[in-house]
Amino acid sequence: MRAGLLLPLFFTAGAFCGSPVPSNLLPRDGAHGGSEYGREDDKAHHKQAIIDALVRGIRLDATTMSKKTEYSEPSCFREYFRCSRTVFREIVKFKDEQKVKIDIEVKDVTARRVRNSYREGTLSLTTVRSTADIKTTSWGWNVGVSVTGGFLSPAGGAVFGTLSGGYHESTTDTKQISLSNSLATPCQARFECWVETWTVQYTLTGPCERTNEIVCSDEIVWSSDEFVCYVYLEMEEERARVPQAFHRTVSGRIVAYPPSDEDCEQWRVKKSDACHRPADEICTVTSPLLGSDGEVWQMEIPFRKPILELWDKPTIIGYRAGYFLLRPNEFGYIGYSQFPESTHRYLDRDFRTHYYEAYPILEDAENYQHPPPRIVRVGKSCYLLATEEWFCPNRPGPDKYYIEKWGYFSKKNAQVPTEEAMAAARKAGASKAKHGNNKQHVADAPSVELPDQ
Repeated sequence: MRAGLLLPLFFTAGAFCGSPVPSNLLPRDGAHGGSEYGREDDKAHHKQAIIDALVRGIRLDATTMSKKTEYSEPSCFREYFRCSRTVFREIVKFKDEQKVKIDIEVKDVTARRVRNSYREGTLSLTTVRSTADIKTTSWGWNVGVSVTGGFLSPAGGAVFGTLSGGYHESTTDTKQISLSNSLATPCQARFECWVETWTVQYTLTGPCERTNEIVCSDEIVWSSDEFVCYVYLEMEEERARVPQAFHRTVSGRIVAYPPSDEDCEQWRVKKSDACHRPADEICTVTSPLLGSDGEVWQMEIPFRKPILELWDKPTIIGYRAGYFLLRPNEFGYIGYSQFPESTHRYLDRDFRTHYYEAYPILEDAENYQHPPPRIVRVGKSCYLLATEEWFCPNRPGPDKYYIEKWGYFSKKNAQVPTEEAMAAARKAGASKAKHGNNKQHVADAPSVELPDQ
């Protein structure tokens, strides 16, 4: 969910703030009207959609994934006439892009918020933040990456094209973004409204290797590759074991012998530190997704939620054919398993489903006490109830109720017909059939027989 990347973004028009929200994100205004706001209960889903699209399209270039840092010091006396300053450079590289783990996270920051507790009228959102700090640990890193494909933006429209480029050296571990104040967003009565700024952060984690270099007069005079450090450590161990072979006493002082075989203290310490440090390690790089202008990529999305104490809660007044009858202002509510993942559970009088913002899930439906069922007709293997739905006792699983419009479903807390009631209904049906009235048996749903159970 983070990485040191500079990803220029090419997008279709309408992908940023101020664009219409896609219709599948729209809540309903009150019971039936439209809204240009995103729904808070859809945030996690659409964040994950962005992450999935980026993960599918991301490509890393291991040859460019590296971090280079360097600093200089005045050279020791022995090397001073060769170079007055010595540059000490460190290079860290990811070893294999196939072993680099990529995590992506969509971050949100609330930019503006307002609460309209009036019964009518609108208010404008006020600015509560003008900047936001985005964490990055990408100092010194250069990472080549491309992202192909597209994803649906909750701010409206689809983002397609290619994200490509690389995050280059930086001297800061925090990037500050400016939040736009230009998005005019009215907040309708009985709602709390806010605008969020979304950003994307990457984290790259994987095995890397470290190389140290000593540079004198623009020439790399020493590099800590595997062979060089092996020889250096062998010599260091030999010096410790047989010091007289490498030193002699002059005027009471121990000096290197021969002098040309020994570095000055400054270079010796740097070489020793470099060769004693593990060459392989695990590196982690975190950075926000950046746009082609080098700024943090962001999009602004308006959200709102109803102030519940200002809304009438629908009341259940009955049940029929798979849905609950309601008052006031609403017609019906689907409370069972016909659409388990849907938030559009309310019905108008034409049986079209919609989202009711104040009470998207009517909890009273879960605890509704159904009256004892009454059988009005016998089918081939099912029983038509007075609630205009079929009960199929022999169907495997919990979904034993059926209506032609929605198919099979289950009913929590509902009483089922007793064995005595079903036997009496079959006996009554057989009696009517014996006297030539067999309409009761053939009037099964949806036609002569129910679908295969």
